[in-house]
Amino acid sequence: ARSAGSSSTSRRASRIASLLGQCRDARLPDMARIQADVRSLQAEAVVAELVRPAAGRLADPRAVRAAELLLGWDSELRADSAAAVVYHLFYQELLHRAIRPAAERRAPGLYARYLGTLHLAIPAVDAALLSGEPACFPDGTLPVVEQALGAAWEAAATRLGPDPSVWRWGDLHPLTFRHFFGRGRGAASRLLAWLFRLNRGPFPRPGDGMTVNLGAFLLTGPFAVEVGPSYRQLIDLGAPESSRWILAGGVSGDPGSRHYADQIPAWLS
Repeated sequence: ARSAGSSSTSRRASRIASLLGQCRDARLPDMARIQADVRSLQAEAVVAELVRPAAGRLADPRAVRAAELLLGWDSELRADSAAAVVYHLFYQELLHRAIRPAAERRAPGLYARYLGTLHLAIPAVDAALLSGEPACFPDGTLPVVEQALGAAWEAAATRLGPDPSVWRWGDLHPLTFRHFFGRGRGAASRLLAWLFRLNRGPFPRPGDGMTVNLGAFLLTGPFAVEVGPSYRQLIDLGAPESSRWILAGGVSGDPGSRHYADQIPAWLS
């Protein structure tokens, strides 16, 4: 669907264009701020189109609390955001309750295969969710939205404790820098990774697959970061000597080198 295109990369592009449009006589700090932006236009749309219309008709007290939190949220997927936790758990529940049954009716196993393609499925999925597609919402959106909100609140409490003031998106959305030889799950691989400190992390991260500062994860197995900015660069064409760059890790692949992971603190910040 043509309208679905705004659900994926073009939403990131729209956010970038909006931020660039606010820049006059831009400087390197302005460009750094844009690269670090974690506001989600997708989250804004989902909350506006699904949560807001349902808010006044919810009976489940857990769903009411979840809706209140989302409606007061600025759509910033910061690592310390409780609302970001509820949003992504809510979105996950929407996928399971609305998209999964429709996909499985079409072909068994289709849901896992389709949603396992990182975020390539998002344009069509969001188009179905935001339009209230009858195949996904045979009884209308309200029952599914209420169930998903209640389940999201329950899942957050189960994973992070009953107090929403301590919920943090970064606790569900970590990043681990893994060496090629530190990715194995066997005992030998784990021992090797431990002995030589091949892997670094986990680190709590902001963003998601829809934000400018990318922190993408598999929708079939959230929420650990799988894809993000491996390299960042800022260039001042009028003063090239002030240009800046940074890697996600360091310039050496040797874990014994002091340059193996020395850029991680700056990259994280």
